[in-house]
Amino acid sequence: MATALTRVGVVADRRNEAGQTAADIALELGQHSVITVLKEAASGLWNAVMNSDQATSRRLIETLWFRIDLHRDGTSLLTTASKQRRIPDKLTKTITERNQYVRLMHSALAGNVDEIRQQLQYLDCRSVALQLRDTRYRLDDGTVTEWPLLAQVLQLRLIDVARVLIEYANFDVNEVIVVDGGRTVPLFQWAVDPVVETNIAIYELILERADVSLLVEPADFVYELWQRRHPVTTSSGNDVIWQRRHLVTTSSGNDIIWQRRHPALLFDRFAARDLSLVSARDSHGRTLRDRVLLDSLEYGAADVVKISVQYVDEFVLNLIKTGKVSCLERLMMAGYENINVLDRYGKSASQIAADAKMSSVVDFLGKLPPFQVSL
Repeated sequence: MATALTRVGVVADRRNEAGQTAADIALELGQHSVITVLKEAASGLWNAVMNSDQATSRRLIETLWFRIDLHRDGTSLLTTASKQRRIPDKLTKTITERNQYVRLMHSALAGNVDEIRQQLQYLDCRSVALQLRDTRYRLDDGTVTEWPLLAQVLQLRLIDVARVLIEYANFDVNEVIVVDGGRTVPLFQWAVDPVVETNIAIYELILERADVSLLVEPADFVYELWQRRHPVTTSSGNDVIWQRRHLVTTSSGNDIIWQRRHPALLFDRFAARDLSLVSARDSHGRTLRDRVLLDSLEYGAADVVKISVQYVDEFVLNLIKTGKVSCLERLMMAGYENINVLDRYGKSASQIAADAKMSSVVDFLGKLPPFQVSL
């Protein structure tokens, strides 16, 4: 909080009625980290410039994103410093150029979409994303790393801001970032958790621009999607695909916790972009369907197993219904066994293809070995 306040221009060396500064109070409370921040700020950018401290001024402007458009007694920082000849020309140029980026950074983190749109008109969008980065961003686990502005606004659930940055300034959703635990993943992969349950529409926008081949540990990623049962939008804009069904029970009395209302799952969207996610195997050689099946067997009820595997099977069945023989061949060549599967009504893929009069699909399925006829 101390860093945030000093960044936006709060004068840290002002005194209260008892004559104490913020540093004095922090010292009484034993908050040494706050004292360090206040000292590093050198009583704010104003004092650094007026003291001709170029090193501190540049650090506050270029690294810590301190506000530059400061005013005292009705006069701006630059005007005051220039009149008193406290600032060299090179630093004046740095402050002037940096001011646009600092204003945009603060507008974004404040959620001011109108200001962002206005400011982007005067900036080269090709360089904005590279400039707007926090080199001292602190993750939840305490790790200090460099984070792009897009990740920061998504973390804060500033969805409208994220949309503007992506659509108007073409911010990169594929940038590799450090996340909790020290892992490095593309931004779009990390964004599933903070974004999908908040606003699925913005994730659709992110996914459109994602290079799915960059996924880190893809087999584990799609399994985590299954564990979370994330919803995605339908073509009509409805955004609840999975819903909790407490009233549906199996013959053994176990609740069927999740039931599909629509086939367009987030997994389907990823798999449509990269078919190998269906056949991807984890370190134990298990596909997503294998892991889903093992999870559902814990319930000990056939109904649960049947519903659970449809999470993957309906994607494969859609390939069959749409005659995507080349995709089916790619799955077979990748060693994926569960192609001739059953739909929720017990009809096999072969029957579905025959009913749709898709002879090429029927021929393909007919050539599959017996072990590829699955539950």
